[in-house]
Amino acid sequence: MASFAKAAFTLATVLAVGWALSAHAQEYNEYDPSAVTPGSIPNFPFRDCNTTNGAYRLAPVWRPSGSNTYCFKIQVSQDALSCTGACCSADLHKIEFNVSSSCLVAGASVVATVNGVRTRVGATLDKAPAGPVGSAVLRLTQLGLDTTTAQDAEVCLTLKTNRGGQGCTTLEQLCSSPGFPAGTCTAAMFDVACDCCPVSQAGQALPPPPPVIPPVLRPCDVCIAATIVPPANDVRPYRYDSATCAAI
Repeated sequence: MASFAKAAFTLATVLAVGWALSAHAQEYNEYDPSAVTPGSIPNFPFRDCNTTNGAYRLAPVWRPSGSNTYCFKIQVSQDALSCTGACCSADLHKIEFNVSSSCLVAGASVVATVNGVRTRVGATLDKAPAGPVGSAVLRLTQLGLDTTTAQDAEVCLTLKTNRGGQGCTTLEQLCSSPGFPAGTCTAAMFDVACDCCPVSQAGQALPPPPPVIPPVLRPCDVCIAATIVPPANDVRPYRYDSATCAAI
């Protein structure tokens, strides 16, 4: 009887763990690492989804906001050039950033907020199971935004090192965007089913142009000096006296 009870307890434990893992996978809608082939999807977002069809994208410029904090605006566009079909009306469930694997440091973290409120599920730095060796993503999930609430929503990331000071603290260190200037971040916006995942980039604002410096006007050089004197034969109209000069 005791052995039966022990076996039943073991089975219940296994089922509970299996259910928890399944629920975790469904909650985050992520790959089961054992079910994908590493390196099978070489390009970000390292998933089999439509990277050009969707209503959500990052505004082209991010802004710094205090110590190690950087903010992005979400833009919503439902025109024919941005999306078609169900992707035009799908909710925004998750954002993933293409990041450097060097930022995957034990104890380092990222705090994410949407319009000043922390995300329901904490931001996570993770390897990309189907991506090439060294690929990694920063995941913000369960955002619960739609085409109305996502418009101009501000997503802010605060980068924190571990206790030893290790980890990424700038977007130049964090974001991986091959072919773009340092500090450019590439992100994919996912619907719940992860079928629509439009990819966009956000970079640093361009520095203001230098001030226009007016040209320096150099003084005129004296080339000729002349003295006017009355002619020897003082006959009009060659008479130059003070009265004549004053009358001119």
